[in-house]
Amino acid sequence: MALLGKQCWRLLVNDTSLVSKFFKAKYYANGTLLSTELDDNPSFIWRSIFEAKGLIQAGATPTIAFFKMNSREWDEEIIKDLFDDRDQELIFSLQLSSTAISDYWSWRFERKGHYSVKSAYQFLQEEKGAWPITGATGVWKELWSLKVHLKVSNFLWRAASGSLPTCVQLKKRHVLVNPTCPLCLTTAETIFYVLVGRVHARACWNRTILDVGGNMDDDFINLLFELQCRGREVE
Repeated sequence: MALLGKQCWRLLVNDTSLVSKFFKAKYYANGTLLSTELDDNPSFIWRSIFEAKGLIQAGATPTIAFFKMNSREWDEEIIKDLFDDRDQELIFSLQLSSTAISDYWSWRFERKGHYSVKSAYQFLQEEKGAWPITGATGVWKELWSLKVHLKVSNFLWRAASGSLPTCVQLKKRHVLVNPTCPLCLTTAETIFYVLVGRVHARACWNRTILDVGGNMDDDFINLLFELQCRGREVE
């Protein structure tokens, strides 16, 4: 989503580019990128970019003023999209300057105002409450410092960040698949179920010193947190 947000951000700030003009003409000719809605027959590319619109709305901050292009009048459409009634009245009551300064967008999660995948990713994690950023930093540092093959660390990172292409994850990304596990045909194939909950996975865990007990949590990152805490207690 953070990577898709980067593409959405480019459409917002580079509205004179050929790609931006193409999408505007096709999908929001009578509005703006932030006010557009998904139509009945979008392309896969546009549907994917549109998924990141909420992220951009949360982090994009207009700088200077909200003027109509080539004029010194408020752009009422944009202001009404971004502000509540009280703030709209305050903005419209401001006396406009005659100084010709262009509007531009700023990314509020970076000091310099430029969009970054890292800051967007951190914001998304905080928003969904997946883990506190401080705690997550510790998990990632320990994960990448493990004395195992890089492929193993990469696999753990993909599992913890929700990047493994299980049926449920593919379904979330609008891939037309059945979310049910193709082996047991009874349970949704989540990342946690594949790596911990499935019978064969449980058998593998039982042969290690890492006891997962009756843990049937549906989030693999929580299991990593738990194992990390156990390791610190032993130390």
